[in-house]
Amino acid sequence: MAHTIGNMRTKETILMVGICLSFVLLGLIYFMLVDTNAISAEQFRTDIWLAGADLFGTVIGGLLAIAIFAIVITMYERNLPEPAKTNPLSITEKERVTEILKDIVGGEKDE
Repeated sequence: MAHTIGNMRTKETILMVGICLSFVLLGLIYFMLVDTNAISAEQFRTDIWLAGADLFGTVIGGLLAIAIFAIVITMYERNLPEPAKTNPLSITEKERVTEILKDIVGGEKDE
């Protein structure tokens, strides 16, 4: 778990997450069993199942999209030809590379 405030707060983090989840689960169970003015318990249960199915479908759809994307990229890259071999650097190219490296590694020049 990520600790954004303070160090060594694992026990407190677990306690707070546990309390939050307990309230959410108790609220869900209560509204699944008790009719209220706004919604019946049966309708609430149906809505919870439908919301869960939506979340499940979203997660599965996202994972399938990522998997298919990876498969397509893999298949495309397998069909690419081998890269051509390059010729060795000429003397002027080597000198130019040496100049560039000296400028980069040498830092600012003192004048």
